[in-house]
Amino acid sequence: MIDSTRTLMGGPMNVGPAGKKLTALRKTMEAAKGPLELFGLFLRDDSPDLWDVVVAAPWLKWDDRASFAYIADQLKASLTPEELAGLSRIVILDHGGEVLDSFLEAFGGRSGLADVHYVTEGGAVIRRAHVILAQPLAREARR
Repeated sequence: MIDSTRTLMGGPMNVGPAGKKLTALRKTMEAAKGPLELFGLFLRDDSPDLWDVVVAAPWLKWDDRASFAYIADQLKASLTPEELAGLSRIVILDHGGEVLDSFLEAFGGRSGLADVHYVTEGGAVIRRAHVILAQPLAREARR
């Protein structure tokens, strides 16, 4: 089990409190834009304790700057500068894509902080995850 009081980069960010803020952020984004399928923090094995924010939704596009800007702006509004310093990057997974399906299969039904061993389609190894949401949308919502 991961100690949720462990700090990132030796700084003051707690994964637990940041996770609570991200849970609230999930609700805010869904109310404004529509449902999310995946939202969470994922720590790669080769990362110096910097977490990736991984998100997927029908209304987000992996190849659209505005999608990244929206997520970045929402994170900036929700997290402290110290918490933001514990983040490495934003990863938007293609809605309906194989990579998203793989994440949903691996993390579906989970929530919270956990030690994991998950190898992504690109070969990156994820060693820790703080899953806010990992739930495929109903077929009607995917259209």
